[in-house]
Amino acid sequence: MREEYKSRIKGFYTAHLKSAEKANAFFDKVAEKTNEDHPYGIMMNQIERFVSLSNLMRVDKQGDALSLFFLRTCMESLAYLAKLDNKSFFELFEECFSDSAKDYIFRNLSISVDLGEDFIVPENNCTIDIFLKLVKLIRDSAVHCGNCWSCFLFLTDEDPNKCASLSILQTSERIPIIPKDKTGVFTYSFSTKLFYSVFIDYFVEACVCFVEKMMLEQQ
Repeated sequence: MREEYKSRIKGFYTAHLKSAEKANAFFDKVAEKTNEDHPYGIMMNQIERFVSLSNLMRVDKQGDALSLFFLRTCMESLAYLAKLDNKSFFELFEECFSDSAKDYIFRNLSISVDLGEDFIVPENNCTIDIFLKLVKLIRDSAVHCGNCWSCFLFLTDEDPNKCASLSILQTSERIPIIPKDKTGVFTYSFSTKLFYSVFIDYFVEACVCFVEKMMLEQQ
């Protein structure tokens, strides 16, 4: 059973990190550093568990909310295990996205917000903070309102010639660019050229970076 477990975990991280060497090094470091006070092994397992569930949700290609549900749950699990509140966790987690990941997201996702009287387009179009807030908005819309199938953050297939997919989400929740004095229901429009298969590798890379930062602080 132990060998089967090691093979599954290493296979998962090899696939997403695109390197058996990086996957093995991460596995070995986690095994070395894990103890009762530092549950890095659980973190490593939770990343594999929730990302694998997210990947399964992609089979239907009916919407991204259920995939994002598991990715958001993965992040919340890491925050809990690291004993960080949400604000502290996300400030640190945002730093874990590589420059390549940020460039990919920023080039392929644009957002605007209709406030009723005003129309806002973020000055830099997108940031990791805004992107992760958008993930939460879509997750919350699915969990709270049952809106599981109509919101797309990724293209529905892997055709590189496909035009961008446009989605609209209405919610009273806000992202950082909305002035605090604005209330009511906001209409978010986002145009995406993101491919899930590319993004998910960057996401796993960011999760691994976060766990490695936690292990480094232990020293």
